[in-house]
Amino acid sequence: MDVKYESESSIQNTFKSIAERFPFAVGKKLLSDLFIPTKLGWSNTLINLRNFDESKAVKHAGKILLNSFINHTLAGDKLVKLYGFEKMPHLAEFKKAINERALEIDVPQNAFKDKLPWAVCDSEVLKLNEQKAPQLCEIKRVGSAVYFIFCSVRSFHERVELEKSLFEEAEREKLEDFSEIIGIRPVRRQAFDAVVIHLDRDLVELRVDSPLGLPVDQRKHAADNLRFIFDALSIENFGYGPFGTAPKNFVKIITNLYNEKSEGKVFELGFTANAKESSSNNGAKLLRKKGQDLRSDKFHTGGKGAVDSIDPYTIGVEWEHVNFNGRPKLIVPGSVRMLYASPIIFPEVLIRDCYSEDEFKFVLSKIDKYIA
Repeated sequence: MDVKYESESSIQNTFKSIAERFPFAVGKKLLSDLFIPTKLGWSNTLINLRNFDESKAVKHAGKILLNSFINHTLAGDKLVKLYGFEKMPHLAEFKKAINERALEIDVPQNAFKDKLPWAVCDSEVLKLNEQKAPQLCEIKRVGSAVYFIFCSVRSFHERVELEKSLFEEAEREKLEDFSEIIGIRPVRRQAFDAVVIHLDRDLVELRVDSPLGLPVDQRKHAADNLRFIFDALSIENFGYGPFGTAPKNFVKIITNLYNEKSEGKVFELGFTANAKESSSNNGAKLLRKKGQDLRSDKFHTGGKGAVDSIDPYTIGVEWEHVNFNGRPKLIVPGSVRMLYASPIIFPEVLIRDCYSEDEFKFVLSKIDKYIA
């Protein structure tokens, strides 16, 4: 999206929008790469940038930052559910209607649409819209995919990893023994959710903003709400709704990624261990470790050799790539109860730390590869 920068408010809106969605460590790198000065934390950085002059370099930087923000609204920190509609009655009519009429739908004015392409950062406006259902803000087509973008407000407590550089020197000395410093703060933030219809694959993606700290029940409610609202919109405009079937089951991805040692790094692993001749079988164990692949962890591999079977019920995998700004992560969340239910259904995944649509599609390609 090419936006003209003709006023100071444009670049300031971009700075504020980036600060709303990006962790400071990521935002700091984005700004530094564009030679834009930063201070300690977002608050100090935004204050410092209030009088940022509108030079050609700044306008160029503003376009890059805005595109980064727009990409993150579509790809950053999403709960994802996939629905196939290849067996849908009247499939040809449904796809023809979307092809011909999707971009002609009149999107009503609302507080979020009025602010696009930026985020609403005004606390009073966010508070006024907190209890409202997701509102359609934009429809766009990219190739054979049609994106329906909805906005709403989510409130939650956010865990933020704080850099030691944010503290004064005397305070940093006291923190030398700590590998991580975590702060928890209440936030009220605009959410960007999307329903993406892939006409060439007869597939619907439900992408729900799920930042770290958002409670599980809240993100599930948001997904159900979005599905209900889009079904109503689809029936009204295209004659049919695409959510007549159950979502795809991601259960096989857990075992397949666990067994494929060459695929990414496993940073989170939940599993049960069973041995026929032991009276102390492990009911459930959840491991998390940064920077090391838990599949090759000595404690895990040593214990694995002493039991008859390992049944994973949660897995988190991350990938590094020279062309990626982030470290894309795929998490299949689950519980022991889900593992032993009948039927076994894992209906959702979390895709995190993607800063572009290409990074998001990279993770989706891994889902396609390991879901079978």
